[in-house]
Amino acid sequence: MPTRSEMLSNLESIADYLAQDTGLTDSVTNADLQGGQDAAILMNGVIVDAIEATGVNDDGLLSPGDLRKISDYVRANSDLYDLFVDGHGDDEGNEETGFHLVQGDGGSLRFQGRQFINTTADAIYHFGFAIANGRFRNEDGDENERVADVAGWLNYFLNGKNVVWGGSGDDTLKSGDYSEVFADARNEVFKGGDGNDKIWAGDGRDTVRGDEGHDQSGGGDGNDLMYGGSGNDKFNGEDDNDKVYGGTGLDTVSGGDGDDRVYGGGNSDEVYGGWGDDRLYGGTAHDKVAGGQGDDYLDGGSGNDSLWGEEGRDRIAGGDGDDRIGGGEGSDILAGKDGDDVIGGDTGRDRIYGGDGHDELYGGDSEDMIRGGEGNDRAGGGDGFDDIEGGRGNDSLHGDDGDDRIVGEIGRDELFGGNGHDRMAGNTNHDELHGGDGNDRMYGGTGDDTLTGGSGRDVFYGGEGADTLQGWESGEHRDTFVFRPGDTGVSRDERDVIKGFQSGTDKIDLSAFDNLGFIGNADFYGNGIAQVRFDDGFLKIDNNGNGRTDHIIEVTHMGTLQTDDFIL
Repeated sequence: MPTRSEMLSNLESIADYLAQDTGLTDSVTNADLQGGQDAAILMNGVIVDAIEATGVNDDGLLSPGDLRKISDYVRANSDLYDLFVDGHGDDEGNEETGFHLVQGDGGSLRFQGRQFINTTADAIYHFGFAIANGRFRNEDGDENERVADVAGWLNYFLNGKNVVWGGSGDDTLKSGDYSEVFADARNEVFKGGDGNDKIWAGDGRDTVRGDEGHDQSGGGDGNDLMYGGSGNDKFNGEDDNDKVYGGTGLDTVSGGDGDDRVYGGGNSDEVYGGWGDDRLYGGTAHDKVAGGQGDDYLDGGSGNDSLWGEEGRDRIAGGDGDDRIGGGEGSDILAGKDGDDVIGGDTGRDRIYGGDGHDELYGGDSEDMIRGGEGNDRAGGGDGFDDIEGGRGNDSLHGDDGDDRIVGEIGRDELFGGNGHDRMAGNTNHDELHGGDGNDRMYGGTGDDTLTGGSGRDVFYGGEGADTLQGWESGEHRDTFVFRPGDTGVSRDERDVIKGFQSGTDKIDLSAFDNLGFIGNADFYGNGIAQVRFDDGFLKIDNNGNGRTDHIIEVTHMGTLQTDDFIL
């Protein structure tokens, strides 16, 4: 709370402004101007006496209810009331006294859209008169200004805070025009109170509080701070760098132009960024969040949210819940986090992370990076050279167009290369790899995998486990089937199978084995020379030259193989 001397000094500025009003000084005598200033100073003392006695300004902010207490105290104290009446004055009998020496005499300064001397200052100097229907009464009983408005004006001159109060009904609050001497007054605080209010803040660094009811507000120019409060509110920060909070209720909150921070709050809200680099937060429940133009950060929070980056290089986090995320234009970073999410990168080089849950992830145009995370995910790279990893879970991964890298990781995965020259790896467990069109390289990893090449010059690496490698059975596309020690065993449950092999076109690469020699369908020599033979559809390898079969590869529908069919 300001001290008594500080409050008197602050209120004395009202008297000082009288001398700065050129419209007034051009119209009244110096004696009348001095008389008006003396009256203002007299009434300032009465106001401060009442404030100290009631303690209503202990928090440094006067509400409309506080003004009622001040006025009641003045009316109940005859000495203060008489001083106030003398200071207020009148113009009875064609003779002006007190503040009436300057009131209504040509003042031109404006404060909050009102004439400063005739409205703002005159209304402040109505304490002690009756209050009815939320308004001060004049000495003749006619209505004067709203108590809520006077509370705002007195806060500015007494506490240095320009507060615009709404009251208990459906109010329309707006920032008015100011003379240059009140330039700092453009930084206003609007308090809607009860009711469905409309608040238009205007220029300056304003604070808007909708409070109760379904409120609407526009921040105007300046870096504003806006709180919707309870109710279903519609708040727009408009120009410059604003902070907008929806509060409780089903809110629609927008940053407008500028680099804004916008928070939906505690219900299913709509949050919009607009122009600028914004930070947008949905909060709890099921929210819709859209970034607009600029490089934005979007966080859905808990609930099943819809988040759209739109233009710019955006970062989006879905949070808890089953979210739908779209990156829009630009190279975005998109993360679903918990829940079963659907994420689309759209245009640009995007980085997409599914997180926990069974997610659907789509890269869109350009070269995208996709990581499935936990859960059984489905991913599609779209156009461009994409980098896709499924993570844990049984995933279905599609490279689509472009030369893609696709890795299943942990789980029983299905990998589809699509068009382009793709590199695919199943890694652990029993995976299915489909190369599609293009010259693909497929790695089964551990587990019993099925690798299907499609058209193009494909290279198959079955890896550990009993794998099935399906080449292209027609055309002149040369496939290569690569085996290393440990890739295939002897028993049916351990050995690999090659299907669709075309003798004279395709190759079986056994170069990882040391110094193998192909002996047709003859028996192994057993003289320490490593050999490979083909008999009755089975390719048998003696890796150490002891005359015994160490590895078997089944090659279906083939009667014979030639030396040229191998890379040894």
